Amino acid sequence: MRRRGCTPETKRLRSRYYGGIDMKKAVSLMMAAAMTMGLAACGSTASTDTAASAADTASSTEAAASTADSTAAADGKGYNIGICQLVQHEALDAATQGFKDALVEKLGEGSVKFDEQNASGDSANCATIVNGFVSNGVDLILANAAAQATADIPVLGTSITDYATALDISDWTGTVGNNISGTSDLAPLDQQAAMIQELFPDAKSVGLLYCSAEPNSVYQCDVIEGYLTEEGYTVARYAFTDTNDVTSVAQTAADNSDVIYIPTDNTAASNTEAIANILVPAGVPAICGEEGICSGCGVATLSISYYDLGYATGEMAAKILADGVDVSAMPVEFAPNVTKKYNAANCEALGITPPMRKSDVQIGQLRDLLEWRYPETAWVECGWRGMTLLIRVVDGVPAGTPLSETGAGDVVAARDGIVDSIRTKAGTALVQPGDVVRKGQILIRGEERTGSGVRAVSARGVVMARVWDAAAIRMDLTELHTSYSGRTEESMTVISPWFALWHEPESVFHQADVSRRTLPLGGFFLPLTCVWEKRYECEITKQNRANEEITAEASIAALRKLREIIGTNESLVDKWVNCSMIDHEVLLAVATGERLVDIAEQIPSGAPDKGY
Repeated sequence: MRRRGCTPETKRLRSRYYGGIDMKKAVSLMMAAAMTMGLAACGSTASTDTAASAADTASSTEAAASTADSTAAADGKGYNIGICQLVQHEALDAATQGFKDALVEKLGEGSVKFDEQNASGDSANCATIVNGFVSNGVDLILANAAAQATADIPVLGTSITDYATALDISDWTGTVGNNISGTSDLAPLDQQAAMIQELFPDAKSVGLLYCSAEPNSVYQCDVIEGYLTEEGYTVARYAFTDTNDVTSVAQTAADNSDVIYIPTDNTAASNTEAIANILVPAGVPAICGEEGICSGCGVATLSISYYDLGYATGEMAAKILADGVDVSAMPVEFAPNVTKKYNAANCEALGITPPMRKSDVQIGQLRDLLEWRYPETAWVECGWRGMTLLIRVVDGVPAGTPLSETGAGDVVAARDGIVDSIRTKAGTALVQPGDVVRKGQILIRGEERTGSGVRAVSARGVVMARVWDAAAIRMDLTELHTSYSGRTEESMTVISPWFALWHEPESVFHQADVSRRTLPLGGFFLPLTCVWEKRYECEITKQNRANEEITAEASIAALRKLREIIGTNESLVDKWVNCSMIDHEVLLAVATGERLVDIAEQIPSGAPDKGY
């Protein structure tokens, strides 16, 4: 199978649909409404202030704050970022969160302020929101899945499939050329075609199942048909016009195809159950353009991390704001990673065994699973040797049993690890590359053979080994949200060593926040203290946090804790984070880092046995 790069031609329209909104149409409407506005977005999570009583005046307050923060940015005190999204969606919310996390990490939490606004699915609101950003003079605008232009303010988009289409650029070179750049969520169509070849090498015919009324679907089929034809497949198109004829068209496609390809298609996304009811009983698998359709009626797809996409956009923003990089010269970037995902239920129903690639195997998760299932083991390690997956298991030993009979002059392992290389300066090596060793195990024995026998030496050497460090973070899946009614009450208390006088109304507040101010009076001879309290009526509720948001936050926190453990100057060979739920209430994130270190620890001659 020939691998192709993602050429400008393949980087054309693959508009995504969320909640029934055609993003290409949304972009066109916003462009027509405000050609001088900034990027408008495709999804949002509007930021809220804790004081509900200020809701009616939030717009004016935010505008004033935005202007003030923009001035602060000019003075080098901070940056004000406007974020506009069209409609709330889990994937797009994750992209926004990744953007914010990247900027906070690169610039510092106190150096950046976000004005995050939601257009509630109305593209006209996007124009209004962005116009407000322009009026307030924000330092940069983020738009989640749409494209327009301001004259002066840098604009970065994310989750935009094709900038050339959104901005009506006929001669696309990879850069917009003005003050717009960003990231695209395009999953390469050539790789989607490669998945069909990889999973179904014996297939002869591929049916393209899509809605002919959706231009994005037509384009995807145009491109992927070329790739499939080059590979020798017979390709036929099966187009439905709306929901009413999905079932009949899907049946025709199933009757005449070995494999079905379904692009990113809004109508198909709304009818995955109906399509699955045709394809699965017919024994015809479907490769899908995006994860949502695949989860309903497909067997495999390519998936991107929208958090990572947003994070990459945030890194671009940091370069613009802090380093002065010219946005007009920044090429549009794509998702840093594209991951193959499979629908296990449909694969099992169709008798398909997904291929296992190195990149598909999560070594850390596999190791953790084995250690959890077999707690009697002392050590489990998984790793690749060529194309072979090696799993090493070391049985545990009873408590108090020494792992070795270490004598004076030996070199022992300072910690657990897998030997990568060994260089003996004196003594006899007892291990070799690839061996799993435990802390205290003898690596180099303090003896050498001579012509007359064996003589004792002080063992010396360097034993480089792969070792692992871990850090865990627990985070609640819910957070407390405080809403203020605007009602307040005050009380005052005078306290002395002999008496206390107070004026406190009978509180009718079920829940309240309290602010307290204390003022000493009288001094040494008349020690009096006056305490003023003000209560703010509020309601405290628990709100569920988005899974992607809490996962991303916990992963970053776990990696930071890992860095604190191993030191910021230590280099890592690899790192990963495994997340799991605990009782559906707590998210546990475990960050693991792999390093290559010298684990050789010498026991000096004459030293007492250390009891390893």
